[in-house]
Amino acid sequence: MKITSLLKSKLFAFLVLAFVIISVFWGITDTFYQQDEWNGLGLVFSKGVESIFPGIFSPIDLLLVKGRILSSLIFYFFATLFPLQNMQLAILAIALHATGAFLVFLLAKKLVNNTLLALVGAVFFAVNAVSHGAVTWPVIAISTVGSSILVFASILSFFKFLESTRTNSIRGTRSKPLYKRS
Repeated sequence: MKITSLLKSKLFAFLVLAFVIISVFWGITDTFYQQDEWNGLGLVFSKGVESIFPGIFSPIDLLLVKGRILSSLIFYFFATLFPLQNMQLAILAIALHATGAFLVFLLAKKLVNNTLLALVGAVFFAVNAVSHGAVTWPVIAISTVGSSILVFASILSFFKFLESTRTNSIRGTRSKPLYKRS
């Protein structure tokens, strides 16, 4: 395999991003619960399964995104299986962040059509201060990094749709690519 084809491979990009993220963030596996983790653990121990639905009283509360049900469910799982252990949450936060950074790489590669620039952009995303704050607080990483992953995946899906050769059902025309590849 030539070095240029290696640099253009998605696997290589993922491994570089994973190595950088693990190198930068592995120290969070040695941390202990912070304020929200203690609050969540107390809710799990005192309310049980009801702690998954905190503060949700009506369907309107769900529409207003009150309660973060998915992250509460994931924390409930970790708090019941691994009480008073932060390492598993930290590893999940690191894995989620590596996934998000790889999606940023794919998105940047699609936009600039240059693997090296896309990788540099993804590494910058992986180690910048904003992502550092979100990842080093593992219970918050479930909702913040998880939602970022869904946003990046939806943008990539939208670009894929725009580039597809599907027929546009409204106009009866074929959709055109977002950009022209050289």
